[in-house]
Amino acid sequence: MQLKYNLSKDFYTFHKVDEELPVNREVERVSRLLENNQFARDSVYYWRHHYHSFTGNIKWMWEQVKENYKEIASDLSRKIEISSELMAFSRESSNRRLTWCQLILAVITFGLLIFPDKALEIADAIRYIWRIIMGIK
Repeated sequence: MQLKYNLSKDFYTFHKVDEELPVNREVERVSRLLENNQFARDSVYYWRHHYHSFTGNIKWMWEQVKENYKEIASDLSRKIEISSELMAFSRESSNRRLTWCQLILAVITFGLLIFPDKALEIADAIRYIWRIIMGIK
C-alpha cells in the first residue's frame, strides 16, 4: 500500500496538469495555429522539419507517460493482490496451528478432569521444574 501511495503522490502533479491543461486539446489548438501560419505550413528550419513533428511529438510523449502510469499502476495492483493472498494464506496456516494446539490442550484438560489424581502429579512436576528454573537464576 505504501508503494501505491508513493506512486499516486509522485504522479499527482501529472494528473493535475492533465486535468487543468488537457494536452490533446492544446496540441490541436497549436496545430491549427501553425497550420494557419504560412511560414510554419510551408517550412520550418529550411524545409527539414514539418510543423506536425513539433506537435505530434508532444502528444506522443504525453500519451506514453499516461500509458506507462497505467501499466505501473496495474502491475502494482496485481502485486498487492498477490501479497494479500500470501498474507491470507500465512494467517490461515497460523490459525490452523493455533487450532491444533487448542485442540490438544482441550484434550489434555478433559483427560485431567477425568483423572484428577494425575492432575496433582502433573502439578507437582511443574512446581518441581519451576523451582529448578528459578534456582538457576
